[in-house]
Amino acid sequence: MIELEDFKTVLAVVETGGVLKAAEVLHRVPSAVSMRIQNLENRLNTKLFEKQGRNIFPTSQALS
Repeated sequence: MIELEDFKTVLAVVETGGVLKAAEVLHRVPSAVSMRIQNLENRLNTKLFEKQGRNIFPTSQALS
């Protein structure tokens, strides 16, 4: 089951453009944001973000 916090986390990462800034907005540590995204990706069996170096970009699944 997808929780409201999952949606808030994905939205924060998309809107801020990264895990660090999303963590600040959500008042969480970056590792908690990363872990929530990873757990959600595992539950959905899909990739929501692509990492390129230090940058993170949403996949089409994250935007739909």
